[in-house]
Amino acid sequence: MRTLAAVLLSVTVLTACGTGHKDVSIPPLTEEPSYPLFDSAQPRTDDLAARTIFQKILRGAGQGNARVCGWVDPAFAETVLGAACPAWVKGITPADRAKLRQVKVPVAVDGDTYREWVIEAPSLQWPGQVAPTTPRADRFVMRLTGDRWMLSL
Repeated sequence: MRTLAAVLLSVTVLTACGTGHKDVSIPPLTEEPSYPLFDSAQPRTDDLAARTIFQKILRGAGQGNARVCGWVDPAFAETVLGAACPAWVKGITPADRAKLRQVKVPVAVDGDTYREWVIEAPSLQWPGQVAPTTPRADRFVMRLTGDRWMLSL
């Protein structure tokens, strides 16, 4: 009888343990805005893609290829180039074409947003260190629109 009482007592104690207790778990991790590891800002895009497209625009224009106008914002063309992009490409002088075909774009600096790079005109490398007469701007803004880089205002 003692054995039976001991078994019943053990079963009662074991089944009673854990009932009525809430599960204690670790709360989910949350971002801490003041801690830079969890910064939710968008990461910067790499400037290489922007510089490459800008160089393709200038070199393509130097070859007389109006297809590069797909990378040129129409507002930029009208404001900076003074005409629609295809008309600008068509009107480039032979001397300027030769320079545009050899341009190098070594550096771009951060723009106003994480999807923007600015190429300063003095940073462009021209053959013979003489810039062409077109395009004329102090700076060129390459902006990522969707998945496409555009030469913009």
